[in-house]
Amino acid sequence: MNPLYKLLHLNLTERVILVLRRHWFVFFKKVLVFLIWNLAPVIIYAILNNFYPEIIVSENSMALLLLLGSGFYLFLWLTLFYTFTDYYLDMWVVTNQEIIDVKQKGLFHRVVVKQPLSRIQDVEAKSQGFSQTFLNYGEVKIQTAGAEGKFVFEEIPNPYKIADKINDLVKKQIYPVK
Repeated sequence: MNPLYKLLHLNLTERVILVLRRHWFVFFKKVLVFLIWNLAPVIIYAILNNFYPEIIVSENSMALLLLLGSGFYLFLWLTLFYTFTDYYLDMWVVTNQEIIDVKQKGLFHRVVVKQPLSRIQDVEAKSQGFSQTFLNYGEVKIQTAGAEGKFVFEEIPNPYKIADKINDLVKKQIYPVK
């Protein structure tokens, strides 16, 4: 059995149609920032070595710099791990009966919101900016009649195809084929 059925408490009659996560480029941008921040201690060391060589010669200050650098790199790696966890565990699932929004808010806090397809009133896809247009990702806004109001699938690949697929599923739900 698919682990999603257990995680999301799906009925046995439900079929998973789409499992959506953010586009890879969104995570790539964050990894790029991580790689740039990795250079900061090296640059600081080079500056200290060129302009204040007496700091690096001193044994105590070198130990302190090593401790600070190690703490900085530990913080960076933990931030990267947290970013990946948030990227991977945020997902949207579309079944033949409902849409499910799974938001990971921190390492130990997850919010799951479900809405039947029969309550969907409007589906809107949007892709704006150079990177979203060029790499074909964007957002899909789903207006529902429920208490949640709007579902937003953020930065997902192929937003227009996803919106069309959801519209088709809603039509099948409203006008079932006999």
